[in-house]
Amino acid sequence: MELLLAQLFTGTEEDYDVILVVDKHHYRDLSELVNLPFPVVDFRSVRRKKDDISYYFLANNEYHRYIHKSLYDHKKDDGTAVSIVHEPCMWMNIQAMCNLREYGFNEEDLQYFARYEFGDHAEFMYDLFRRGATDINFEYTSLAGTHVYEKSDIIAFHSQFALEKFTIERSETYVSSRDNEPVYMVMQHPPEKALQSITKKSVHKEKFVAGTYGWAQKTKQTDALIKGFDDFFKELSDTDKDRVALHVVGQVQPDRGFDPVAVANNSSSKDQVIFWGYVSDQKLDELMSESSIVFSLRFPSCGETSGPLYKANALGIPVVLSDYAAFADEQAEYHVPVEKTLQHNEIVRILHEEFKEYKSTNKKARRVPKAEPKGVTINQVIDTVLAHQG
Repeated sequence: MELLLAQLFTGTEEDYDVILVVDKHHYRDLSELVNLPFPVVDFRSVRRKKDDISYYFLANNEYHRYIHKSLYDHKKDDGTAVSIVHEPCMWMNIQAMCNLREYGFNEEDLQYFARYEFGDHAEFMYDLFRRGATDINFEYTSLAGTHVYEKSDIIAFHSQFALEKFTIERSETYVSSRDNEPVYMVMQHPPEKALQSITKKSVHKEKFVAGTYGWAQKTKQTDALIKGFDDFFKELSDTDKDRVALHVVGQVQPDRGFDPVAVANNSSSKDQVIFWGYVSDQKLDELMSESSIVFSLRFPSCGETSGPLYKANALGIPVVLSDYAAFADEQAEYHVPVEKTLQHNEIVRILHEEFKEYKSTNKKARRVPKAEPKGVTINQVIDTVLAHQG
């Protein structure tokens, strides 16, 4: 989001008074943000006006729930609403917000959020979900996006898949209060400016490092990657076993049936699997630059983009993606199936292939051409916003 903010506010200060809106309860003190070049205010004290432009960054985690609340409260006289949607399938996050009674919502409010997708059947689907009668993947693939459609003048997604999923899955029985359709667009992920100190050229590496970056959670298939790495490791000679490593960089989020640390500790390669936990942006960039290959796997979450994917792309590091949903549309050296056995076999095969390449090039890190970004730039989004304002 920092990169988006930097681009969004470049050249706008003379025309607009820029403020950053936060939930103060996420900070010990708002003075922590004092070094930003614009004022920071709590969302509870914001009073929007008809000439305002509000950008709502809708990521799918608890730290962005106040933004969902702010968008929900946006009125026609509050100016232009621009929603930048990281993941269109918001059910899990919205359901948790309602269930925990956060920001004035309650369990019954989930029916409102469900109406865009389920129309006349929203109450029925809500009841099925409440009774635990929905499919295991339901909460990963359902939108809960009524407020996004109803309140947004412009909606930008990070993939064509996400845009099409959101628009196609609107229920035929949904009755809207809108007078017209929002403007839809696919927006490029902002360029990775934080990599200036990291070289893109092939460099000598003492170890072949496979890496995965970002929150280590169930949908990221971290445990599956560890198992694949372990089978790859078992097939190596004793000499080669000392030349490989798997880096898991990011906070581990344990879940029912998901404990990647335990999986690693019970593996033959436990000494080669390194959990870094949460690291600074600079440290993440440094660690990624040491990777020979980056894995970014997703299932069954399906609509989001990936910051680490674009970092790896900026560095020219070979990337492995799931051949599923939004990730299937992204350019990568490898796409692997999401079916467990096929995924496992492909992970092992790719690791062997890339390790062979590593050894044949005298420990030089392979670098690949940078993928061309898809979609409009943030500046084009701004142009659309200004045109919309007239």
